[in-house]
Amino acid sequence: MPEEFVRTFELDDFDIKRGRQGRTVTAYAAVFDQPAEIRDMHGHYEETIHRGAFNRTLSHGIGRVGVFYNHGYDRSGKPNGLLAVPFGTPQEIKPDGKGLLTVTRYNDGELADAILAAWDGGQITGQSFRGTVYASKKTPGPRIPQIQRRELGLKEYGPTHSPAYTGAGLVAIRSQEDLTELVRSMSAEMVGTPQASPINRATPTPGPGAAGD
Repeated sequence: MPEEFVRTFELDDFDIKRGRQGRTVTAYAAVFDQPAEIRDMHGHYEETIHRGAFNRTLSHGIGRVGVFYNHGYDRSGKPNGLLAVPFGTPQEIKPDGKGLLTVTRYNDGELADAILAAWDGGQITGQSFRGTVYASKKTPGPRIPQIQRRELGLKEYGPTHSPAYTGAGLVAIRSQEDLTELVRSMSAEMVGTPQASPINRATPTPGPGAAGD
């Protein structure tokens, strides 16, 4: 049975455009051919994602790919009803020489506004994706086994707080009142666009996996 796969990458670069067609964010959801040391339920190993891993999935279109903040979970890993609402629509998802590039049109609304404010303010430090592992290649390594993910599904993706930085992520949104206060506080504290952080690790995102792809 194929395993569910969730990975979070620190941001390498992103771009936000605001215009008549709405607000769009361009950012990478995965990086290719870059080793990352992983410890999870499957063991301790070094993992890379092949640059053709998403080709088959993307050939079927992107209409069913969802966009959620932190996969709909709060920072404790518990499902959050508000965060489980899709806040954007994929406009383009394509692999390039670096990784899986996503272009997302954000909705009009307070949830999307809060997430955009967190992008601008630097509170969002990573993007992650969820999918199914269809094919992998495992080989011995000098220290730990090496696994190359050769074919992956893509169920959804979106921005997230990075587990590499304690306290750096967007706070959990539990109610409409909390959301309104979050937008107000972020707007007051926002001071320009942050410097990009290099993508240098992949780590599992908290929260239970969803079945299927």
